[in-house]
Amino acid sequence: MLAHVISLAMLMFLPIAEDDLIPFTVTVVNERTGEPVRSFRYQMWYEPRRQGSRDADGWTQVESPDGILQLRLPRPCRLNLEVEAADFVGGHPELERMLLRSDDRERGLVVRLRPGIVVRGVVRDAETKAPIAGAKVAPLKLHGKEIWWPDEDRQVTTDAAGRYEVRGVDPEHGVAASHPDYASDVDFSKVRKVDNIQDVFLKREPGAALTITVVDSTGKRLEGMAFDYGAKSEGVSGHDGVLRVKGSEVSYGRLRKAGIIDKHLTPESLEDARRRGGLEVVMEPTIALTGRVVGPDGRPVAAYTIAAGPGVREADEDMDRRDIRGDDGRFRLDLAKEGRSWICVVAPGFAPWEGWTDLRRGGPPVEITLSRGVAVSGRLDVPEGLRGRVRATLTLRHDDANVGGDIVAWAAEDLEARAARLGPDGSLRFEDVRPDRYWLIVDVQDMLRTSLLIDVPAEGIDMGALPIRIPVATGRIEGRVWHPKGEGGAPWAFGDGYVGDYSPEVCETIDLDPRGEDHLHSIPFLSDEDGRFRVDRVPVGLNAVSFLYLTGDVQLAYTWYALVAEGQTTRVLAFAPDARRPFTLAPAIGDGSASQFVSGTGLDASRRAEDFASISGTFAALSNRSVRAREPVFWVELMPLSNAPLSFAFPGWVDLDAEGKVVLPDVAPGTYRLRVRDWHDFKGREGLPLFDASVVVPPGGRGEVRIPLGGGCIKGKVPSPRGISDWPVEVTAVAAENRGASRQARCDGKGNFCIRYLPPGAYTLFIRDPTSGRFARVEDVQVRDNAVDIGERQLEPGAILRGGIRFERPTPVPDEVVATGPRGVVARRAFRDDEGCDRVDLAGLWPGRWVVSARSRGEAVATAEVEVKGTGPHEVDLVARGKAEP
Repeated sequence: MLAHVISLAMLMFLPIAEDDLIPFTVTVVNERTGEPVRSFRYQMWYEPRRQGSRDADGWTQVESPDGILQLRLPRPCRLNLEVEAADFVGGHPELERMLLRSDDRERGLVVRLRPGIVVRGVVRDAETKAPIAGAKVAPLKLHGKEIWWPDEDRQVTTDAAGRYEVRGVDPEHGVAASHPDYASDVDFSKVRKVDNIQDVFLKREPGAALTITVVDSTGKRLEGMAFDYGAKSEGVSGHDGVLRVKGSEVSYGRLRKAGIIDKHLTPESLEDARRRGGLEVVMEPTIALTGRVVGPDGRPVAAYTIAAGPGVREADEDMDRRDIRGDDGRFRLDLAKEGRSWICVVAPGFAPWEGWTDLRRGGPPVEITLSRGVAVSGRLDVPEGLRGRVRATLTLRHDDANVGGDIVAWAAEDLEARAARLGPDGSLRFEDVRPDRYWLIVDVQDMLRTSLLIDVPAEGIDMGALPIRIPVATGRIEGRVWHPKGEGGAPWAFGDGYVGDYSPEVCETIDLDPRGEDHLHSIPFLSDEDGRFRVDRVPVGLNAVSFLYLTGDVQLAYTWYALVAEGQTTRVLAFAPDARRPFTLAPAIGDGSASQFVSGTGLDASRRAEDFASISGTFAALSNRSVRAREPVFWVELMPLSNAPLSFAFPGWVDLDAEGKVVLPDVAPGTYRLRVRDWHDFKGREGLPLFDASVVVPPGGRGEVRIPLGGGCIKGKVPSPRGISDWPVEVTAVAAENRGASRQARCDGKGNFCIRYLPPGAYTLFIRDPTSGRFARVEDVQVRDNAVDIGERQLEPGAILRGGIRFERPTPVPDEVVATGPRGVVARRAFRDDEGCDRVDLAGLWPGRWVVSARSRGEAVATAEVEVKGTGPHEVDLVARGKAEP
């Protein structure tokens, strides 16, 4: 298991002493004449020790007779500077980052601004040629590399004759004009070269200005009705109930007023209204839900929070939530829809209450009786100095299967959460807890977030010691990073990086959704001008070290792993040009001949199976495009088996080089567990291990390990899957008498499959469609270092395992359910983020004894056995009892 990172304030983010800053001169000149620009504005920020703002209000105006701006900056840093002036073209081709080095002789920069032109003209109606007063006209400003967009900071408004004058215009792009009464609000006309005149013609479409009349069910016009478009308010109706919405860009909206049910106007209704010349909207009053809240003794509850609504995601705006204060315990909520409505009440000293009512206009009041809750206690082994930073929360678990809507889950979790601080003795205690299913979320400030599951019984529970380990032993990671050889190989000056909780493939911000894995906040770092970096107080264990880069607007990372030992330093040299430590994997397919390479990989057969069902592959198959059989690609995993400091480049997915080998570019000497899998083009869908053994990487970077693989394959086809599924059809090949490891493949979008790298022997195929719940079994398929095609096979109805998972003790959050059946065949289903993690639902199984387990990061947290007989549903319930001690 990876140990992650304590997030502590790094020195790079601390304020800089004035003595650490030295002068830096910026001279702003006219690009064409070289003369100083005497009036300009700038914004800047630099790293390390970030300072400044990227917001529009971060600009500073400068008046300088010689065009000079004096800054004080660290001797080495990464500087970002933007300068603009009124008569010059604004914008930048891209965000330029200037690297200032310690040995720079010249501490200065000349900024050359390109002079613009003054453009005059008239904005006119394209049909009548009449001038348009009140139009907005702005020069176009460059955003990014190729995007030109109106510079609103410099826009002007046309006078009564439609005239305007704009300075600092790029002559090749001109100005843009807009007016709310016109459909075409931007015109990219060119400037006339002779006299710098640009007349702009805007097209008016009938009904661009929309009139909405708002009435109640009796026809009475309603005053004070607001119309919202996105985040903007477009007006309020007057005494006559009329409001006017300007601009054809308004393509949807919402009418709202207290005590009135909101009305959403669709693009279709607004388009129709423009054709008709207006729109009359009939509004309805809200539906009152009234009642009172009492305690178990029948006395009114004077203070509480109540929320109610239909309980579906599409109706989240129809929820009403209020804080009630009053000795009579009475409430009134204004709701938008009749029918089944969810209610939740939370009051101090009582357990949260929730239930459902049949809401009708004019219906009777409801009376809600609260009850006393139960206590939930536990303890956590935390060093004394950290106890004040621990906060624990019990949050309700809801899912669509047993509640009725995502919005109910969100509202209930928010309202009914119970919080507790850690006591001086490490104890936790929650009061007024309603017996139910909960997330137990433990946060250690700036260090750790761990999520556990617990079902609270009617009598409450003492959870005992929680199975959470707080990382207290730490070490250091230091090293140096260069750019990859293909990017020049120079030291990576001022490169962004993170140690810890970032994905090896695509860096994303830390996910704080409680159903995620344990989260330990990451430590950001910035390499210095020579690419060197150091990160202190890193928890002991295996940590990811990620170096961030951009591809377009997507942030990715090159990743190394560093094994940290207490009190010691682990060195990472990423892309070091003269310190390579390659480790070679040599797949041996069959006897190594070209013919067995082709037969073992399935590249020779007429059935060209892709062996996976990714979105792109499935789209290609569904559209009857050819699906190319791919060359061998492997997923490689390394896990150090010692505790000594070491580092290695994250392997991930790799393909063969020109010599038919896989060269891992940087692996420190040591003993590792090496796993190699067939890569099925989607993380989490790698095949069963093709190779799983301990290997020794010798010093000197000359290690090589042979990966023996079979020279045969089995191809076939099942009926084409319907649509695109998250769970492709799986095919597992089991050798006769279980001699040798099983192999696995997945069907492509047309139902083709290819099980690669099979040694000679007899195999039984188990085909399982987890979506349709059907299966097939094919006996005695003989493979002799060749490609065997079994043709198309029909699937028959299979069995389904269904049931619940109870959490009697605090338990790590399971991420999948795994069933191991006859002949060791494994069926698994990962829990998605949008579903609960306490249900068993496995389809497409066959008769026999199955061992079913819920797993968290590969470890079983609950296990049961079930005998499958025939087809259809089979009940199986799992009980997770957690761990008594951490």
